[in-house]
Amino acid sequence: QASVLSRSARDLKPQSVNAQEFCRKAIAPLQDLAKERQVAVHVLIPSGFESICCEPESSEAALRAVIKNGIEFNRPGGDVKLEVHRVMRGEEPWLHLRVADTGTGISEEDLPKACEAFFQGHDSQAGKRHGIGLGPAIAERVMENHGGSITLNSSATAGTAVTKAIPPTGDRSACGDAR
Repeated sequence: QASVLSRSARDLKPQSVNAQEFCRKAIAPLQDLAKERQVAVHVLIPSGFESICCEPESSEAALRAVIKNGIEFNRPGGDVKLEVHRVMRGEEPWLHLRVADTGTGISEEDLPKACEAFFQGHDSQAGKRHGIGLGPAIAERVMENHGGSITLNSSATAGTAVTKAIPPTGDRSACGDAR
């Protein structure tokens, strides 16, 4: 995780990656945690959506960090849903990766601090903290390096939705048809 945080935008080498494979690789290391926490992880990729243009290693790590938080701060029987889609901003197709969970959410007071490195939210249902507080910070740094952004919507009782917005890369040859 630290190596992902230390990368800069100039270190990125965007490439076209298979959308299904990208999501599978991001989620695979979390399957045992999801089973242990009794949380179902769902992936929704629209029919015909073949590829994602991004720097795969850092983007997978960022996605994994957000999904891991969705699992850890969820309730037994809860869900984490990953939705992948393109959104047009003007004439440019941006990629949106939205991770929504049915967990404990982030309090209104803590929401502005949620992307700070080492910030730890409190899991009120479990009465404890999880992790070291790098998940959202990693996701935000990776999105900034891609020229994109991260948006968090949450309430302390309705779970959290994290949307990662990735703009099209300036190097069109790097991704060919991934636009």
